[in-house]
Amino acid sequence: MKKLIITNLLLIMMTAGFSQTYDWKQIEHELNNRQPRQAEKLAMKTLQQASDKQDCPAIIRSYIYIINAYEMYREEPVIDAIDFIKQQNVNSPACKTFKNALLGYLHYAYFSRNSFSIIERTALDSVNENDIRDWTLDNFAKTCYKYFNSAINNVDV
Repeated sequence: MKKLIITNLLLIMMTAGFSQTYDWKQIEHELNNRQPRQAEKLAMKTLQQASDKQDCPAIIRSYIYIINAYEMYREEPVIDAIDFIKQQNVNSPACKTFKNALLGYLHYAYFSRNSFSIIERTALDSVNENDIRDWTLDNFAKTCYKYFNSAINNVDV
């Protein structure tokens, strides 16, 4: 969790100077006041504005705020975040790289949170590839490798 917070803070600081036309303070205010649904709604609106402008730093920052909101009120925030990020279409190489790295990290985060039960699972012939709750260690290793490798090599997944 500490790594996620540190990563988020670094990315927010890196993108802070690039996109001042958005209402970041209001989103932060809602998160600090434990209003994650309102913060998510504002971040989604900001994401739409940033996507229309193709403002990659603002898109990245919106992703981070949305994931932080998910962490506060969703039952399975990591799975919801993975599904949300997978649905996002980005055009710039920088955003694609970040998206792939974030997907790799989110899969790793899910594995880390549930490692004991995942390691105990036996490999089955028919694993539902669409539901990570059924995955084995091998599935997580392959998926994390795929996303991190595509982020490094800037390849579409």
